[in-house]
Amino acid sequence: SDINECTTGLHTCDAEAQCANTDSSFTCTCNSGFFGNGIACTNIDECLTSTHNCHDNALCTDAHGTFTCACLPGYQGNGVACGDINECDLATACDPKAQCENFEGG
Repeated sequence: SDINECTTGLHTCDAEAQCANTDSSFTCTCNSGFFGNGIACTNIDECLTSTHNCHDNALCTDAHGTFTCACLPGYQGNGVACGDINECDLATACDPKAQCENFEGG
């Protein structure tokens, strides 16, 4: 009878991998956000490898197995979509006697 190495803990898969039992053996596959052979899995830095979906006007921050996006100052949105903040729309942007001019991102 086959021993299930995955459920008995007899496998050598990385903590960031999934174990799959096979007939008289097992396979290891790295989780999403990681690469390797399953025995050793390493975090993928999506920001460094440009595999993220952050907007051009956003900052990408790598995290364990994932990444986050945040709009840069002067922009608003969820990081995947960032739009310019029109500071002239803010009541405190300019003196009432001045003409306000919006600049992209600032």
